[in-house]
Amino acid sequence: MNPEVYLQMESVEREHWWFQGRRAIISHVIGKMDLPQNPAILEAGCGTGGNLAILSQLGATCAFEMNDAALDIALKNACGAEIHRGQLPDAVPFQGRQFDLICMFDVLEHIADDVLAVEALSHRLAPDGYLFVTVPALPMLWSEHDVKLHHHRRYARGQLMRVMEQAGLAVSWVSYFNFSLLPVAVASRLYAKIRGIRPTGDELPPAFVNRVFAGMLSMERHMLFPGRLPIGLSLAAVVRHRR
Repeated sequence: MNPEVYLQMESVEREHWWFQGRRAIISHVIGKMDLPQNPAILEAGCGTGGNLAILSQLGATCAFEMNDAALDIALKNACGAEIHRGQLPDAVPFQGRQFDLICMFDVLEHIADDVLAVEALSHRLAPDGYLFVTVPALPMLWSEHDVKLHHHRRYARGQLMRVMEQAGLAVSWVSYFNFSLLPVAVASRLYAKIRGIRPTGDELPPAFVNRVFAGMLSMERHMLFPGRLPIGLSLAAVVRHRR
């Protein structure tokens, strides 16, 4: 894609309610993990670096990204993180290093062989480490937005668990999230389908709506890990090596 597209993505990732709310959930879940002091953290597929600020506050952070334009922006947003070019499943950098926490936030759905991608990351995971994954959920909500973002799939809970288990890891916790805004999303997509509208899904809504939606999604963190939500627009999973 054109580099200007990634500049736009960087701005949206900083301000959009979805990314704000997801960062609140990410911080909460990681805060509940039994990590060592100053853990070694890896973000797989860091994009333009929107999560690096919070990850770098939690430990010594590394990251990789396959797209050169996104990588250039991520390097400017590094917040002290070590960032390399890399790609799942067959070009994962940091050979010979292990990480206490590996994060993959809305990346797995972009990869054709998701089992092989998770297996590749498992080789970088410390024996007592955590792999923390988020993905879009509910295959029935597949839309033009997924096509635009080059998704291969949306996940159901059992499907995501099978991927992790087939990659040789054990699921410690899995939950849907973005539950509170599910009715809004379903209604919006149904309206767009009836009217023949093709919404991009990445515009910033009006400021008041953006604040309300960010607050609603952020509040869900209090119900997660070890709590679970029964359904939602996204899934999160924490997995570890089998004992």
